[in-house]
Amino acid sequence: EKKAEDLLKSSLKTYPTNLILNQLLTDLNRGQKIGDQFDCKKSNHVIAEIIYIIANGLSSRSDYTASNFYLNLAKYLNIDFYSFDVLLAENFYKIGNLKQAKKIYNNVGKMGNIFNWHSAKQKARILLKEDQKEKAIKYFVKVIEMNPNYVGAYNNLGLAFQQEHADQQKAINFDTYNQPYFEQ
Repeated sequence: EKKAEDLLKSSLKTYPTNLILNQLLTDLNRGQKIGDQFDCKKSNHVIAEIIYIIANGLSSRSDYTASNFYLNLAKYLNIDFYSFDVLLAENFYKIGNLKQAKKIYNNVGKMGNIFNWHSAKQKARILLKEDQKEKAIKYFVKVIEMNPNYVGAYNNLGLAFQQEHADQQKAINFDTYNQPYFEQ
């Protein structure tokens, strides 16, 4: 168990933004039992993982429709491996199907704190794209509350303020601890 934890921490140094690794560490630190999302003794899980790699490659080449086909095939083979949904939602976002992306991100957000943070960040991006600036601002604030060290959220919050044509002073004075922009 100690070796596994050391390997996980080492992997996070190399890949600090990996959602699955971060969620696993969070779960381990809370003493939660790790589920059986992947079992290398089950051939359908191994095949699903290989198909997932193909789907990732297709997505990186901007072939989102083919990627989604392979993701759905992988999900059929291993319905418990929820990270498939993260790529599926991102693919829908990239092809402009924001409604479907948002629906999937709502489910992704229920998979743990790290996935909830990622989901909130992505939903904020979608709301910004849908011209729902005030809702986007609230989501970016939520993302900052969840991880004040994530610089991208501050940048996106500034863009949302700018696009909303809000008082520039509100953006300049934004404080994650006091949040002067919002009235309760």
